[in-house]
Amino acid sequence: MKQLLRLFCLLGFFQLNAQPYGDCFSPLFICDKQTIHIGGFAGAGSDNTELNGATCFLNGIPGNIESNSCWIRFSAAQSGILFFTITPDTIGDDIDFVLFQLGNDGTCQQKQVLRCMAAGMSSGVDSSPCLGPTGLMPGETDTTEDAGCTDLDDNNFLAPVYLSAGTAYALCIQNFSSLNGLRVEFCGTALLGCETDTCAALSAVHTPVRASYRLHKLFPNPVFNSRIMLDMETEEAGVMEFTCINVLGQRVRAMQRFIPDGRSMQEFPLDHLQAGAYWLQVTNGQALITRQIWIGNTSD
Repeated sequence: MKQLLRLFCLLGFFQLNAQPYGDCFSPLFICDKQTIHIGGFAGAGSDNTELNGATCFLNGIPGNIESNSCWIRFSAAQSGILFFTITPDTIGDDIDFVLFQLGNDGTCQQKQVLRCMAAGMSSGVDSSPCLGPTGLMPGETDTTEDAGCTDLDDNNFLAPVYLSAGTAYALCIQNFSSLNGLRVEFCGTALLGCETDTCAALSAVHTPVRASYRLHKLFPNPVFNSRIMLDMETEEAGVMEFTCINVLGQRVRAMQRFIPDGRSMQEFPLDHLQAGAYWLQVTNGQALITRQIWIGNTSD
């Protein structure tokens, strides 16, 4: 599924807007291991080629693979181990990341991949074991996990990394499945630029808000007619809100509908919307699920 979605990017099928910290050359600078919350994502920045050397994506096939990203940069003041957890605000989100060592001059041009995580959705549904929290954790040995979470030992976590004093690093995190936010918690014996205390252990991996419903499938996607179908399953009946958002973040279509419990098919109208990329959000007022959709030349 990731290969198909990336193909549409390669064909120039859509272009998302840039966001702050969306590029390696304009990152969020940090100098300690304080917890960071990223409120949301909105594109690949000005340069969407910055992850092209990360071969865990697309199994090494050339192509622009950066989508909704945030870059975080830091330097090591004292050598040691660093590990972290990345916890999405929504439990079903597919989070990818790449950790780079920057060049001797501290710039992005000669960056080298240290860790590469692309595991996640293999079929476009919320059932992969590699959705939700990810990161670097003590006890892990993998330095990379390929897209799809199909290898026997894939579990969405990689081995800690050793930081060398005086060296600069960049962490690129991207939410592959939605615009939703996430939290990053750092730990380890390495000291970053302005801190004096090491960290021995992370708090327990946080479990994001669990939705009482699932969105099994959207089809057809891409859409070449005036509607898209949602294969849904809910634990209890109730009113849910469906919202379509364009690449500018504007609500272009919204409706509320009573959804019975169990599994059902729901129709969402897309007539009169221009061709391009959109986001479809589904919420019951407590949890939110967001999915990308693509609209071709629709007929009314």
